[in-house]
Amino acid sequence: MAWVEAIRIKRAKGQPPTYVRKVRLIADHGLEGDCKAGPGDMQVCLLPAEARERMPVANGLCTARFSENIVTRGLATQGLPVGTRLHIGEAILELTVVGKHCHGCDLQGCPLAEEATFARVVGGGEVRVGDGFSMDFSYFFEKK
Repeated sequence: MAWVEAIRIKRAKGQPPTYVRKVRLIADHGLEGDCKAGPGDMQVCLLPAEARERMPVANGLCTARFSENIVTRGLATQGLPVGTRLHIGEAILELTVVGKHCHGCDLQGCPLAEEATFARVVGGGEVRVGDGFSMDFSYFFEKK
């Protein structure tokens, strides 16, 4: 089973993220109180804890600059198709981008390139540390 291991909010650009136990996700906006929230396809960033654990601590611009919102445990994001919907707590996320463009650190096998995942909030609600994930692929079968 996959769950939320940590939630991080960046309240102001240039400031370190703050760990919180719960957050409200706002539809078509992102995390309440996060400086990067707003319209678009990259409202929430998810990263598996397993990927963060494989990142070098002292090397790489990517690892120093990257700030995920939701740290997951047990959720293999690589290989999930864009459009997959994740139910997490009261909220629903729709994956929009899988993988993160490198900032030029030249780390071989950097997990950000394949495992950082971005989503937009399609259903708002509260999310807490410890909440589980469920996936919904019905989006792919809906009439467009």
